[in-house]
Amino acid sequence: MYVADAEAIKILSGYDSLLDAKLMSLGIYEDKNYVSVRIVIMARPSSKYSRVTLTFKDVVDFCFSYAKEYTFGNIEDLRFEVTEDGEFYISLDPDFSEPNKSTGDMDYVRSKNLFVELESK
Repeated sequence: MYVADAEAIKILSGYDSLLDAKLMSLGIYEDKNYVSVRIVIMARPSSKYSRVTLTFKDVVDFCFSYAKEYTFGNIEDLRFEVTEDGEFYISLDPDFSEPNKSTGDMDYVRSKNLFVELESK
């Protein structure tokens, strides 16, 4: 099943949230005049989906980091929203000291478009 934009955020913010899921892969692609970031996630055990692929198109900015001493891929916190500018934003390591997108957020993507593929179990 494919969903896009705000509908994708709505589906993935409820029962089928990305919390307790696992990041499987991260890809960055250039396509003519814009950059896309694709994130593949193994859904949490209670979700009706097995895999979620998020494709952020026309990326405004992104930042991901890795350090060997930290566990890779576990999604323990999440900020997933439409910003005041109408952009799509996800942070897999948010700073909750502010109610919305924060300069302290880590592992994030901000884009003009969002497309999601949901694979059922």
